[in-house]
Amino acid sequence: MYIINTCGWDTDCNSGNIGYLVVIINGVSYFDGRDWRGPIANRALISSADSGYSVNNAARIALGIDNLGRQLKGLEPMEAPKDGAQYYFTLPGSVQGFQVHRVYDDQGTASVSQGLDEHGEPALAIRLNQLGPDVPIEVSTETFIPREIKIMCTYDLMASPLVSGDALVAVRLQVYTSSEELRAVDASELLLSPGKTASLELLIPDDMECQPIYRVGLAIRSNPKTKFNGTIWLERLYWQGVPTMMIRRPKSRPCDFGIALGKLDRSLYISQAKGEGIILYGTRDWDNYRVVVPNFTVILGAPCGMVVRVQGLNRYYSLVFVKGDRVAIVKALDSERITLVSAELQWNLDVDYHLTIEVRGDIITVHVGNISLTATDSQYTNGALGLIATDGSISTDEICVEAL
Repeated sequence: MYIINTCGWDTDCNSGNIGYLVVIINGVSYFDGRDWRGPIANRALISSADSGYSVNNAARIALGIDNLGRQLKGLEPMEAPKDGAQYYFTLPGSVQGFQVHRVYDDQGTASVSQGLDEHGEPALAIRLNQLGPDVPIEVSTETFIPREIKIMCTYDLMASPLVSGDALVAVRLQVYTSSEELRAVDASELLLSPGKTASLELLIPDDMECQPIYRVGLAIRSNPKTKFNGTIWLERLYWQGVPTMMIRRPKSRPCDFGIALGKLDRSLYISQAKGEGIILYGTRDWDNYRVVVPNFTVILGAPCGMVVRVQGLNRYYSLVFVKGDRVAIVKALDSERITLVSAELQWNLDVDYHLTIEVRGDIITVHVGNISLTATDSQYTNGALGLIATDGSISTDEICVEAL
């Protein structure tokens, strides 16, 4: 593996395959004592058409592949670990991207590993030695594109943000700023005493100007009166629900990440020179929600409009303006575009339209001005939202998302 990797260029696939064979023959423990797993920490960055799949980890991928195999065999999927928590630490050795991030080296030592807590339950062990009270040690995992990805010239990565003695512990978010620096957003600290368990919560604030959350995890420091030595067990970390938020260009200045494009009078301009193009925001966690676009404008081309419950480039529901003066609810199923329902509307280029699309269970409801359409389909139960353009261009200033 070492020799293959040091050959450079596109040898990572060969090295990865050798690694899989080594594990199949000898087991995961064969890598114990070798630093092959630590720097990667099970992380995976994937150029995927599913925007919520791009920032990933090996545990999530492994269970997903296993369920695909079960589906092909006609079997029920495996029950999601720990009630569907995003981070659950049930697979041996899996830390799901969690690493130690520190500011000062004199703040003691810290390490993370997967193991069994004193109750025999799988969890993430955060082992601390001589942790001081001044600067918290951060233990977190990535939920969006790292800054260093910009220096890669071979692959482009597009992703949607996934979000989020005694010791003082708080949930921490690391959030991008308009200058592409990071700022910490912490919940209130909780005093964690030996042998005690607690639940930590953070309601994500709405003052981040649509900037993506880069990491989510814990900020830990000792009680001011003493140094902390011991282990904190993170049993699970998760977020719930569809966010209620507005997607638009930050007021300060546009960020290079995401979908803000240039210094234009509107937040979003989407163009597709040939065929169908789609741009996405959100993840497979999103199920029932409402999307409102107050000023959607067709500049050129058709069909174009809004998409919801997107599960890749060719699986989604859409509200589209189509040629022949009509609007329609269309289902994309691989190469097919199936019109579920349509209505006459004499729409025009360069005119603002107020769009609303709701997905609740198997009901899809849309409103374009005073026209309402409803369709029923049960194939796609969750997925991201987005905009679609075909042989042309569209624009809008904001997209409002609300959980139902």
